[in-house]
Amino acid sequence: MNRILVTAGLAVIMSLALFTADSHADNSFKVRVIADEKNEGHEQLLSTLRNRLISDNQFENTVSLEIVSVNDLGKYGEDNKPDLVIAVGTLATLAAAREKKDAPIISVLIPHVSYNSIVKDYFSAKESQGGQEISAIYLDQPFSRRFALVNELLPQARAVGIILGPGTIQYRQELLKTAKAYNLELHVGEVQDESQLVPTLESVLKRSQVLFAILDPLVFNRANAQTVLLATYRHRIPIIGISSAYIDAGALAAVYSTPEQIGQQLAEMLFRLASKPGQKIPPPQYPEYFSAKVNKHFARTLGIKPIEERELIRRLSEQTGSEP
Repeated sequence: MNRILVTAGLAVIMSLALFTADSHADNSFKVRVIADEKNEGHEQLLSTLRNRLISDNQFENTVSLEIVSVNDLGKYGEDNKPDLVIAVGTLATLAAAREKKDAPIISVLIPHVSYNSIVKDYFSAKESQGGQEISAIYLDQPFSRRFALVNELLPQARAVGIILGPGTIQYRQELLKTAKAYNLELHVGEVQDESQLVPTLESVLKRSQVLFAILDPLVFNRANAQTVLLATYRHRIPIIGISSAYIDAGALAAVYSTPEQIGQQLAEMLFRLASKPGQKIPPPQYPEYFSAKVNKHFARTLGIKPIEERELIRRLSEQTGSEP
């Protein structure tokens, strides 16, 4: 979808949402959604949210949905205070945090590490004093789901390598504990800057049978993704990716959640909050709905018999207790 169509599509959604907000009674549950009108993923999530409101007459008549651009957030004063703010993406979450309004915030399509950084910078003191609430549906998948994917596709592999940066080193103990629960041995490399990435990666790959990607802005980004993939090719080490795009680039497999799937989970969360106004927002959580994809060509070159994606999702759901 080109940029013009994305912008036009979101403009239609915004106009519909604003119409809904104006037509509702003053006692409706007022939700402000902050999004980037130039982002296709944001548009997809908003479409899902809007469609769920339309399909459920009860909530279409009780939820007032107002969608604003992240660039226009400062134009809304105290007299237009919502009951809930939904911030789509890291920039929107940061903008909402800087506004310091009293409405609770639910952040979506945000990496766990980015969410933690914003909470630390803007909310830690207020939260400890019972102030403004913030929560999230992370963009990342739970470690258990991803380690289960390793076991399903590579049952003979026991040694898993991972590179952690300054933002993700905090997950080291959780990763080690979860890997052990899945009978996997985790080999961890740590980097503080990009100059350390290649030597650290080479060291980890020599001890590993599979590389485990993680959402870290230093370790896995657009600038060095090709470097990481080429290194795994040289060592004939498959990589478990973090998105569908990684599969297209050459990763063996990935488990991920689409914007539509996160939009579905967000809608259900919104409905629960709207049904009992005044209740606290739920704690941060991982995606409930997810997809799984396997690079069948790469799997064949490694002698791996790929599992059909629907069956793979079913198995992962059984192991982790989540529903596809």
